[in-house]
Amino acid sequence: MTTATALAAALGLLLLGATPSGKPKPKAKPLTHHFGKRATHGKQVPLRHAPGSRAEAYAAMSAATCLSALDERHIPFSREEPKRGVEIPVRLTGRVAGVLYRTDFPDGARASPFFWA
Repeated sequence: MTTATALAAALGLLLLGATPSGKPKPKAKPLTHHFGKRATHGKQVPLRHAPGSRAEAYAAMSAATCLSALDERHIPFSREEPKRGVEIPVRLTGRVAGVLYRTDFPDGARASPFFWA
């Protein structure tokens, strides 16, 4: 056996040893959008609230009380047209305690998000 043949044989064995052995890895599942799926665990999740909490007090506010609370706290807002599923339609027009709340829609599209149509 010549040196070239021995070198080619060694290289071939090296390449064969470098190939993966065993089962190939399973392909990753494609990501699906989460809005279309609902959890179906069969159990009903009990809803609890804290009687006397601020959350309970805020939830029980009338429209007039809610709007006056926004004014008292100097939270910038504007009244909006009635929207399906929105009891007191307002739009926050500035920061609340330094936090700017807004959607991912571009500035021109924020006035009428698709889910209010």
